Order: sequence, then C-alpha cells, then structure tokens
Amino acid sequence: MSTKVKRELLKSKPASLPVRGFSHLALISKREFAALLNVNTWSVDRWRKTDPDFPSPIWISKSTPRWRRVDVETWLATRQRGGVSPEWQQSRSKGPTDAA
Repeated sequence: MSTKVKRELLKSKPASLPVRGFSHLALISKREFAALLNVNTWSVDRWRKTDPDFPSPIWISKSTPRWRRVDVETWLATRQRGGVSPEWQQSRSKGPTDAA
C-alpha cells in the first residue's frame, strides 16, 4: 500500500483503524469519538456532562480532550443494545388516556 493511500485512510477513519501494540494507550479526539458512533460532537459533549458513567477525558490542554479508546469501548459495552430507546418507551407509556 502506498504512503499516499495510508495517509488518506488515516484521515478518513482514524478511530476505526486498529492500533498495533499499545492499543490500551490509544487516545481518540472528540471528533473521532463522535465519528466512531456516527453522532455529532455535541452529543459527545452532552453525554460527558449528563452521563455519570461516561468515560473521563484526558485534557491535553484547556480545550483539547482525549479519551482512552479502551475506556470508550468499555463504556459502550455497558450501554443497552437494541430495543426501544428508554426515553421513547417512557413517553409512550404516558400516552393519551382513553376517555370513554
């Protein structure tokens, strides 16, 4: 594989590429975190502020958070899979009452 192709792959999906050797030390940016889950970076910020189980970032500078990839994968493993969103299910159970 040419160097140019490798560079393009790294630009396109860095969060999904395997890291050789020290994967437990791999850090991902907020943008990479969001891309990994196919969500907006605002969602990552919202989860960070509201979810007590959300992985803590490592602050590279005052405005540059990074997450350990292993922490992100552990957090994802604890999330509910499939089914109906808990919020949506709750709002459906409060639905309109039948007036008869």
